[in-house]
Amino acid sequence: MHPIRMVMIFADRATSGEPEERCARRVRHCWSPLIDLLESLPRLRVGVFLSGTTGEWMEAHEPTLLGRIGRCVERGQVELLVGPHFGAAPQLVPERDALAQLRIHGQWLQSRVGKTEGTGWLSTGAWDPELPRTFVRASLRCTMLHGDLLPEPHTGHHAPWYVVERGGPAIGVLPVDPLLSALIPWGSPKSFGVELRRRKERGQLAVTIAVSVDDLGLSESAEQRCWDREHGQMPLFLQLIARHSTWIRTMTPQQLLRQSSSGGRVVPFAGTPIQLGQSLLEPKRGADLTQLFEAAQRRPDSVTRAAAAFLRGPPIEVALQRWDEANRMHKRMLRASAGLHALRKKARQSGAAPGSLKGIEAATLRLYRGQGVGALHDGPGGFLRDGGARHRTWMSLLDAEQCTWESVQASTARLELVDYDCDGRKEVLITSPSMQMVVRPGLCGGLSEWLIWGVGNLCNTLRRTREVWMDALESQRGIPALVEPTGLCAPDDLSRLSVVGTTSKVVWPSPPEATLLEPGLGDLLSEDLFPKIAFTEHFWGHQVDPENLARGQYPELSDFRGAPYRLDSAEQVENGQIHIGLSREGRILEGDTEALLHVMKAWTISAHAPSFTVSYDVVNRSKEPAQAHFAVCIPLNLDSVISEHRWIQVSDKPAQSWSESQQSPEVVDAVMGFEDLGFRLRIGIEPTAQAVVIPVRIPVHSAEGMRSTFQGVELWLSWPMQLWGTEKQQVRLTLSVERDA
Repeated sequence: MHPIRMVMIFADRATSGEPEERCARRVRHCWSPLIDLLESLPRLRVGVFLSGTTGEWMEAHEPTLLGRIGRCVERGQVELLVGPHFGAAPQLVPERDALAQLRIHGQWLQSRVGKTEGTGWLSTGAWDPELPRTFVRASLRCTMLHGDLLPEPHTGHHAPWYVVERGGPAIGVLPVDPLLSALIPWGSPKSFGVELRRRKERGQLAVTIAVSVDDLGLSESAEQRCWDREHGQMPLFLQLIARHSTWIRTMTPQQLLRQSSSGGRVVPFAGTPIQLGQSLLEPKRGADLTQLFEAAQRRPDSVTRAAAAFLRGPPIEVALQRWDEANRMHKRMLRASAGLHALRKKARQSGAAPGSLKGIEAATLRLYRGQGVGALHDGPGGFLRDGGARHRTWMSLLDAEQCTWESVQASTARLELVDYDCDGRKEVLITSPSMQMVVRPGLCGGLSEWLIWGVGNLCNTLRRTREVWMDALESQRGIPALVEPTGLCAPDDLSRLSVVGTTSKVVWPSPPEATLLEPGLGDLLSEDLFPKIAFTEHFWGHQVDPENLARGQYPELSDFRGAPYRLDSAEQVENGQIHIGLSREGRILEGDTEALLHVMKAWTISAHAPSFTVSYDVVNRSKEPAQAHFAVCIPLNLDSVISEHRWIQVSDKPAQSWSESQQSPEVVDAVMGFEDLGFRLRIGIEPTAQAVVIPVRIPVHSAEGMRSTFQGVELWLSWPMQLWGTEKQQVRLTLSVERDA
């Protein structure tokens, strides 16, 4: 009786931009004990994907671990897998960038760890039909593909591997078994053994299993479950496999390709594994997808069984549609890449010496660091909700684009009218020697990006959305106690594993509930109806107060919120300043009185300094009086840092921390201090306004558990408005960045 062949892959989800403390914990609490275990089982053959982000941290802080992995590679125990070095999703970046990242990672591994053999890895598991061509051009011959994305074989029997091609170039794909992969570490060794034996008795020749290293110890409960000295699951799993070598033969991916035959050609669907896919969707659709998936595993009827073949997550691009912030970072990636590519091409055509290209190559490396897919989603391995991680992504992209701007050597601002975010409506882009700005007429005429060279994006805010995992927080509203991690169970009895029959049923394991790392997360469950961009206009009644402003549940009297503006003009005037004129007509309803308002909004942007002015003319076009509070919201965030060096001062009041709410009835200016970075943001206000400062915190779900994260502040400015027919009210706001001497 031939043994069943097993390819087991250990991979981490790290991408550039993630918090350094997470990388440190991954290395010391996930990779380090795993390497110890592999060294104790030298006959075990596995594949390892060590991301560039993790590898670089390991090289800087734990270099001996790289040497130990290298020795495992030398003796043939470990095969190194190659992926985008900084964690880009190849289908989301230009092919030249995807190829470069694959080649950088392969070269880095060979120079610091050991040889690679031509096996590729997809960090998110997301598939796209264009990937075979990219992998072939990068000299990669095969990769792993999640079983959710592979159609059922026509024969009903699973082959060890298949072939996928695109326009001629073809690669091998090893189908990752979802159930067996989920059993490590969330199931039990006994369940794993039972299911594996069932596969063998059904005549399956090989299985491929992919284990996320992040699940082995990023959280304290996972570390305890996997590596506890007495009952740790991972030693039990791998010792079980090694002990039953008579019917389980482990091998590396390339060994499997050499020792088995292909199952023929398959055409995988573009999409994502279920676990990632449900997190990309709106909560209702994500929950529906999860329920369909669970029903498909039970297979209660013929319809569900038939539907299971088409059940998978949506393409990774759905994240760009769901989160405006992700889409803006992605479009900045594309813009920076196109600029550097054109600059490099121009330099080579002009016969520039190789040494003169060093600046371009350094900027290109910064671009690659800003292309990590983790910043673009909120699923496993994603950190879209982490303002500090988004800041690192913005800084990498900004540094890359600054190289392009400096090559132009322009001394004044530049104006562009382009569909920057690919929504079918043109945006206004301004680039100057000190900053970049994106004004969006189609979305309230607001400011979505304010990028200061060398500083970052002062509009690095995030829309609060509802997610499926937040349902677990509903019951925690107002409850101060923390949920303790669950204890360990005794290990299963494995003595009867070799005689388990095919009648035993293994159920899909569920990861343990995430640990609540701090109390009160349920009280942070709020939702914004529109993307959180700066300089959006509102008309309030008397019911608005700081509390409902903080929740995003304040009543609006008009139809202006989230509405598009008409772009009347965008031009550069004689002194180099840029003037943008916007306008909109809308209705305001207060009680039984309805009035027609005309709002004219003008942007005046400095040609040189990081400063601009926004002025408003609000005109009553009705005979009836219009009475309300006219308000402007300015959400601001740079890197989500709270410290004694970050403060906000409203008029002549004492400066307070960003994390403290405050309000003032008469405000003529406000100053936000960034003392640790050497600058201040000053806001001039005409006429005197009422001000409310609201710190924004949101819950975040990560491998470590559930906690809250700071997302900057909202500065609300409001003015009482009572306009009779044709009367006009004017407001003027001036923002400027002042560097410390």
